[in-house]
Amino acid sequence: RFMQSSYSFAVRENQPTHTEVGAVSAIDSDSGAFGDVTYSIVELFKKSSPSQSNDDLFGIDPKTGSIFTVRHLDREEQAMHHLKIIASDGGEPSRSGFCYVTIHVADENDNAPIFE
Repeated sequence: RFMQSSYSFAVRENQPTHTEVGAVSAIDSDSGAFGDVTYSIVELFKKSSPSQSNDDLFGIDPKTGSIFTVRHLDREEQAMHHLKIIASDGGEPSRSGFCYVTIHVADENDNAPIFE
């Protein structure tokens, strides 16, 4: 069970890869290996341009739930990203829960003015 059903984080554009964006947290009341929680990104979706892919923009540490960038983000291309995160336990069969994450990309002064 996740501590929250949705999370919201912000990260500045043009940060180095593997910049931590935030972390999600889930608990399992079972003991031993049945209570071990593993995190994964199960769905990436977006609300802006259908031609832009969210594939490989973010990763998640399977043990800690820490979300990080995999590639540089550009706010001018997409200002907001949406992820669906699943937490699975070590039981057989495995039980799971999910949450939604919104990541806001903050602007950086990275474009010079152009004279027309």
